[in-house]
Amino acid sequence: MLERTRTFRLTRKRSFPGGALGLKLVRWLNKKHETERVVTLLDIALKIQRIAPKKRTFTLATDRHATEFSQVLDELNARLRSFSLSPQLSARAGSRFRVGWEPNITSRKVGRLFADAEEMAEVENVMRILALMEQGLLDRLRRCTCSRWLIARIRRQVFCSTACRQAQFRSTESYRKKRREYMKKYYDDHFGKARLDRTRRNHGGKR
Repeated sequence: MLERTRTFRLTRKRSFPGGALGLKLVRWLNKKHETERVVTLLDIALKIQRIAPKKRTFTLATDRHATEFSQVLDELNARLRSFSLSPQLSARAGSRFRVGWEPNITSRKVGRLFADAEEMAEVENVMRILALMEQGLLDRLRRCTCSRWLIARIRRQVFCSTACRQAQFRSTESYRKKRREYMKKYYDDHFGKARLDRTRRNHGGKR
């Protein structure tokens, strides 16, 4: 029993900040189920996270950076109005309640009464974007060099896989230089002596 418990602990994946929400969002984005309006909203949200003022207070009239931030925030809120949500109240233990938000079942598409799976998924993933933003973790959502989305397990992670990280490293000039030096040495070690022996034989074995 102890051995099985130890094995479970070793193989269980570790949780990380933003993982519960981010992994679901990334899976949806990478399956190409995303729509243009969600990706546009996500790009704006990432920009807001990036340029958010560090000061607790600022004056919009005199701070150009804060003015840009305010304008981008207004743009995000304007786009959020195209997504329809309704507040939902659920009961919890001890006479407590929880307020949540659910996608409206009414479709925004002309000629359709109820929202389809695509529309419901759009709203659900917008809610995940906002939740990550509220937690200050949206900047962990990134795009790899292969264009796939990823949620960074650690702050410095920028690639979605080992293959992408190695491919990027192989494209650097330092790697290419080391590769050239290695291949030159390999050629000299394995073929240089053979070429010298052939030259000697062609000249009658003279040293």
